[in-house]
Amino acid sequence: LKPAVITLKVALAHLPEEDASKPAVFFLKESASMVIESPEQLDTAVQYGMLSEGPSLVGLEQMLAQVFIPLFGAVNTGDAFADNIRNELMGNVSKFGSQVTHTLQQLTGDITLNIPNILIDSVEKAVEDYDVVVALENAVQEWAAVLTSAIKKEMGKTATGKGPLAEIDFWRDRNAALSSLFEQLNLPNVRRMIEVLETASNVDPSVMSAFKLQFAELTKLYVETKDNVKFLTTLERHFKNITHYKSIAHGSLSTIADTLAPMLNALRMVWIISRHYSDDARMGSLMERIANEIGDKVMEEIDIRVLFRLPPAVAIPKIELAKNVLEQWKATYMQIREKIEMSGRDNRWEFDRKKLFGRTDYMSGICADLRSMVEVMDGFHKFLGPQLKAVTGDAQGIDEVTARVTAMAEPVETLEFDVFDKRFMAQWSGVNAKFQTDKEQIERATRAFIDTSFKKLRSAEGAFDLLQSFKSIKSEGAINRQMMDKFNDILEQFSRELMITRKIFDENMNNPPATRNQPPVAGAIAWSRSLFSRVRKTMSRFQADADQEMKSEAAAAECLRKYTSLAKTVMQFEKAWFRGWAENVDSMAMYHLKQPIIFTDTKCEPNEIKVNFHPDLVKLIRETRYLDRMGFQIPETALNVTLQEEKYHQVREGLYTMLQHYKQVTESLTEVEKTLFSKKLKQLREVLGPGYTPLNWNSLGIPEFVETCNNAINEFQSLVNQVQKNSSIITQVVKAIGTTTVIVEPPGGTDVLDIQEMYEVVEKSRVEIVEELVRKYRTIAPLLGKVEEAVAGTNTGKSPQLKGYYMHWEQAIFMSLNNLVLNGLNSFVQLLLARSPKKVEAMGLSDGNGPLFKLQVILNSPEIVVQPPLKEVTKFLVQLSRNLVECASPFVRWMDGTCIEAPEQRVNGDDDETFIFNFYRDVAENSQVIKVMLTLNHTIQKSVSGVNRYVESWNKHSFIWKQDKDSILAKFIERNPTCEEFEEKLSKYTKMSADIWDSSKDKDVDFVRINARSLVASLRDECIAWVMAIGKEMDKIDTNRVEAIRGSIADKDKGLHITCEHIEDLKSVLNIVAEVRGGGMQMELDYVDVEERYRTRQLFEIPMDQFNVDAAYTIKDAWEVLRVEAEKVDDSLGEVKEKFTEITMAQVEEFAAACKDILERLKAEGPGLPTVELDAGVVSLKEFQEELGVKSKLREELVNAERLFDLPLTSYPELTEVDKELKVLEKIYGLYSAHIDTIKSFSTMLWGELDIKRLFEFTDDFKGRIKSMTGTGLESSPVFGLVEEKITAFKNSLPLIESLKSDAVRKRHWEQLMTITGKEFDMDPKMFTLGALFGMDLHLYADEIGEMCVSAEKELKIEGDVATLAATWKDQRFELAKYNKGTEDRGYILRSTEEVTVLLEDMGLTLQSMMASRFVKPFLDEVRSWEAKLSLIGEVIEVWMLVQRKWMYLESIFIGSGDIRHQLP
Repeated sequence: LKPAVITLKVALAHLPEEDASKPAVFFLKESASMVIESPEQLDTAVQYGMLSEGPSLVGLEQMLAQVFIPLFGAVNTGDAFADNIRNELMGNVSKFGSQVTHTLQQLTGDITLNIPNILIDSVEKAVEDYDVVVALENAVQEWAAVLTSAIKKEMGKTATGKGPLAEIDFWRDRNAALSSLFEQLNLPNVRRMIEVLETASNVDPSVMSAFKLQFAELTKLYVETKDNVKFLTTLERHFKNITHYKSIAHGSLSTIADTLAPMLNALRMVWIISRHYSDDARMGSLMERIANEIGDKVMEEIDIRVLFRLPPAVAIPKIELAKNVLEQWKATYMQIREKIEMSGRDNRWEFDRKKLFGRTDYMSGICADLRSMVEVMDGFHKFLGPQLKAVTGDAQGIDEVTARVTAMAEPVETLEFDVFDKRFMAQWSGVNAKFQTDKEQIERATRAFIDTSFKKLRSAEGAFDLLQSFKSIKSEGAINRQMMDKFNDILEQFSRELMITRKIFDENMNNPPATRNQPPVAGAIAWSRSLFSRVRKTMSRFQADADQEMKSEAAAAECLRKYTSLAKTVMQFEKAWFRGWAENVDSMAMYHLKQPIIFTDTKCEPNEIKVNFHPDLVKLIRETRYLDRMGFQIPETALNVTLQEEKYHQVREGLYTMLQHYKQVTESLTEVEKTLFSKKLKQLREVLGPGYTPLNWNSLGIPEFVETCNNAINEFQSLVNQVQKNSSIITQVVKAIGTTTVIVEPPGGTDVLDIQEMYEVVEKSRVEIVEELVRKYRTIAPLLGKVEEAVAGTNTGKSPQLKGYYMHWEQAIFMSLNNLVLNGLNSFVQLLLARSPKKVEAMGLSDGNGPLFKLQVILNSPEIVVQPPLKEVTKFLVQLSRNLVECASPFVRWMDGTCIEAPEQRVNGDDDETFIFNFYRDVAENSQVIKVMLTLNHTIQKSVSGVNRYVESWNKHSFIWKQDKDSILAKFIERNPTCEEFEEKLSKYTKMSADIWDSSKDKDVDFVRINARSLVASLRDECIAWVMAIGKEMDKIDTNRVEAIRGSIADKDKGLHITCEHIEDLKSVLNIVAEVRGGGMQMELDYVDVEERYRTRQLFEIPMDQFNVDAAYTIKDAWEVLRVEAEKVDDSLGEVKEKFTEITMAQVEEFAAACKDILERLKAEGPGLPTVELDAGVVSLKEFQEELGVKSKLREELVNAERLFDLPLTSYPELTEVDKELKVLEKIYGLYSAHIDTIKSFSTMLWGELDIKRLFEFTDDFKGRIKSMTGTGLESSPVFGLVEEKITAFKNSLPLIESLKSDAVRKRHWEQLMTITGKEFDMDPKMFTLGALFGMDLHLYADEIGEMCVSAEKELKIEGDVATLAATWKDQRFELAKYNKGTEDRGYILRSTEEVTVLLEDMGLTLQSMMASRFVKPFLDEVRSWEAKLSLIGEVIEVWMLVQRKWMYLESIFIGSGDIRHQLP
């Protein structure tokens, strides 16, 4: 597209004539004085729109509606005369706009008559033209129908909307619709057409009569409509003032009120002049619309949901205005009606007043109710205001009553019906009654509250003021009268206040509270006077404004007595306090004036020199000044000190300023500067010495002392400023070193640098920046020389006085170098982050400058290689980070105690190797530097790993270049793939090539851009190589196939032309003919497939030999030639075929007899008999199947022969029946054979390796297969039942085998099993297999084996119990205990044997239950043996314990008693 140039023009106030036909947009500001300061004001302060192109009625209408009328409405001069002119002009413009709109509607009417394109010059000539008359007759007939439809449609319309403007719109719409028809029918040519039809004699009279009837109706309706529009248009301005009063500047309900009189006068004129609006129906309807519109506007204005939330000053006038509008509507109507009646010339207005004023009168009454409610609530709120709270002190109680007043409006605000709807009059009456009830309740509560509150008044004066103010506050009469009766309560409150004041005075007179900044004595006296002034003021008010009540009330005398007593006490208090102060003031003043003028405040840290003007002197001056004002006689000394207050103030200010200057200078010094200026500071303190002694506040030399000190301080400050100026320059240099960033971001954009280029750019900028910093660093020493010259008077760079100063700046330089290195490292980290597009995007930042550098990825088979290598990339990045630390190396350190750079040092006397003392080692050992270095190295390694992962991600395509194409394609060719499979392979590699090429965009890994275009190109070449290799192999196969097909066609062609001397020759030729006839479909599939394969290779642009391509595409033609030749040969063999037909028929008869024979043998001795042995049946089935195969082959040969000789095909039902039976038996015997084979596979398994679960799963599988055969018809075969019985029997033996697998089965049980089954086997675990067990036919002896296994389980339990008993007694122990007789050891005794006895009893019962069991036989001897042993153990324990008890009892008798012991033998 060619670029277009658009020129925009701006015009002010008017549009140039040459541009009037061009598109234009207007912008109109709401007010000429408004200043638009922000774009946000445009929507509200500026009107805009599109002007139509060129002069037209549409443009005029838009200009009036969108420019002039809003302009007049926005202008407000404030001048009443000018505003009246503006309003009149706006009304005329609105009227003119309505006429323009009306004209547009007429011109754009939507009904168009089909007027014949016949120009009538002469009515007489047209009457004689038959064709013209017929055409006009048809047109008039059509016009009559259109008129009928249009009139019917218009008569069916009604005005939409309830307001008066809707009626004007209704007549305008009708006028627009009818005027178009009327104007068309009154065109001169149309009038002549009608005249032709009226003159012609051959016109159907009914057509013209129908047309004239409808045209007369149209004329009548149009005249009526036009007349109504004309008169109603005069009323439109008034109606708009009512409906759209809010859109008028300063518009309100008063606009409606001002409109009512001129509107009704205009209605009166319409009533008098109009022919159609002079009846009660239409004018009454219009009046009803006006009444409804006024009611609706008042209802919109008076919103009861917000009315009570408005300030009363706003709400009451608003309601009053609404009420006035409603009443004025009726009043103005009645005035105009009276004028009409008084004139006596016009028809009277006898409209239905109920319809006109019923709603507005009701709404007026509602407005009166609402105004009363608002006034009531306003009166309550004024009465219950802050003044009443202050007087009564019961804010909570007043707030509760106020809340009730506020709640009065809630039922009105939450009404669910329209209060202005007369249908809800009863509901509104209830709401109003509720409001009046609430009002009365609140009045009672307020009066009760006043009674209670005046019993506990907070302030008598305030209550008195409240009484006075109630005279001017509008409130309910009962409340006001009640307030006027509360003077006695006020006197009682005043009496209480006097008592409280006296109590406060008595409690605080010994320690009176003073106001802020007042001295104690004057403050105490002022306190007593202020305390008394409160009651004095109230008493004065009473005496001035209630003198009569004070004389007549008994409580007033009591108040006067208390008031007089308090006044006397206060007078005595004032005199006592002043007398105590005046006695000591002179001596105190003389003592403090003799003190030194300055002192050192040791409480401050550090110590601070301050002015020693004692606070008591300040207090004395203040007391004197206050007491003097109060009228007291001041002592002479105090008065003299006070008179010198200005002198003392000046001296104090001079000392204070000087000391502050001294403090400011000394505190501005840093610690190192304090050390530097130590001598100067000592000299300065000596200058301040006279202030300690001998100067005091009576001395005359204080100003000279201050001047001397200021000179010394200024001299010292000058020196400090000189030093600090050089210090600030050094600070700037040090700061510049610490804040400089040595990393300069290399250029970004689409052209990314190589890593070598990036390294050189960054390193070059770093070196330049560091060299500049080193140059600045070497300017520090000369600046320190200037400091030395100012302080010490020398410029050597090694002044002992500045040693600490040198160390300070060297330390600062070291910290800045740390910051320099850290900033560089952090900037490098940020650079890596900022040049990582994905991270920048994740942080929501701008796109940045792209990656930092780029790498190349290429294919160097068999590996993918990165250039430069990732190790070299890592080396460059790590070297950059190390170079950042090396930034500290060029900064040579100073010699100890100097600012002179240390010279180079020879290492071990080597002339070549030198050592420079710099900051590198110390900076490099900084823990923060090490931490950032580790972070940087981690970031670098992470990104390098990301690059490596990206490179490795290409290994998913490694099969493209790593796989051996020959071996892979050889395996693929072995599967004899179809064309679709070849195409799939070719598409795979072709698509892969395209996908890889599409992915050749640069890859951004963090801050590294990887260019893989070379790799992608290599992979695409590899994919293309695969496509060519696959195509080559496909071409080889297809070439061989084409050769085979064409060879087959050639062989068939050759076979068709042999001489038929024998039947075999004939069969051969006929077979070829049959193959050609029957192989057409297959051959078509073959050559279509071949062609498709060749097209596939052409599609993938694989080069092919053109000879082979032609050979493939001509197979179809060669086959068609062969087919035609075969038909010719077949036709030529008619006689030979008859000869061999008889031979074939004899062979068929012989074969049918053989088929009957095999069926009879199958039924007589076949494997499907119910008496057959299943194993023999398997062999028999195989023999029959082999015989069936031979006969089936012979049948096919005979069938082919019959087809060749056109004989009817013979069916062999016996052979089919044999085949069907053998297939059924094959399924059944197949299941049996599989079952037997599975059993044989288990038979070799040793008994110890048995997995019984596998056996059950195997059996369940075969039972399922048996079940699945049921219902298929196989169950009807006798053999099916035998196989099912065999499988079921084997399954039934599995629970027995599982029982024999139990640990309870012992050798004796296996011997018993051999006895039961009558079969012997080797029980050696290494020899005993499942085959031996399967051969026993266990299912035949299920009951006996089951009983044996149950016995084995019971015997196992007995065996276990006996073993447990033996183990228990094997570990059983008897416990012995020491037996002492007093302190004598008497040996050991057996402890209690209760547990052993219980154990014996339990085991005895267990042995008894064993003996009672019938399964104890194998263990009978052992059980009896244990019974005897346990019985013996029990007897022994019993005897032992008996002997032990007797011995312990008798031992003390026989051994403890000497007499008895001597008597023993």
